[in-house]
Amino acid sequence: MSIINIWCLERGSSCSSAFYVTVKSNSNIFDLKKAIFREISVSYNIKPKDLNLWKVDFNQNLSENVPFDRILKDEMKIKNATSLIRDIFYGVEGNNIRIIFEAPAITSAVICANILAGGHLLEGWYKPSEMYSDVNVTTMRYFGYRYEYDGFGCSYS
Repeated sequence: MSIINIWCLERGSSCSSAFYVTVKSNSNIFDLKKAIFREISVSYNIKPKDLNLWKVDFNQNLSENVPFDRILKDEMKIKNATSLIRDIFYGVEGNNIRIIFEAPAITSAVICANILAGGHLLEGWYKPSEMYSDVNVTTMRYFGYRYEYDGFGCSYS
C-alpha cells in the first residue's frame, strides 16, 4: 500500500488555489471525496458524496485562466465511487492538477429557497414538488411558491 498526493482544483477557480490531498492507493473514490471535502468550505447541506469529480492532467503553472468548459468532458467525470485510487491514478507523480471538483449547482438554489422562505428549513424536510434547470436559472416549487436562482440572486413568486 502506498500513499498518493492528488492535486485538486475547484471548477471556476484559478490555479493558485489548487491544493493536494493525501490518500492511500488502496482507498476508493469516496475516500478521495471525503479528503477533498475536509479541505473546502461548503454550505451546510453538501456532503462528500455530492461532489462531482473529473480526472484531468494539466500543469498548474501553465495558466491562471483555466478553460473549464473546454477541458471538462463527460467521459472524464468519475462516476463510480467504489473505484480504487490505484486503478484510476496509476503512476501519478508531480504537481499536475489531477482532479477538478464541483459541488452541485442546485445546492445554491436550495439555500436561496431556504432564505426566501423566511428561514424555514425546507431542504431535508421537504422535497420540491417541481424542479428543473436550464442554462441560466434553476427553478423549484415548494408549497405552491416558485423559487428561482440565477447564480446572482434569488426571486420567488
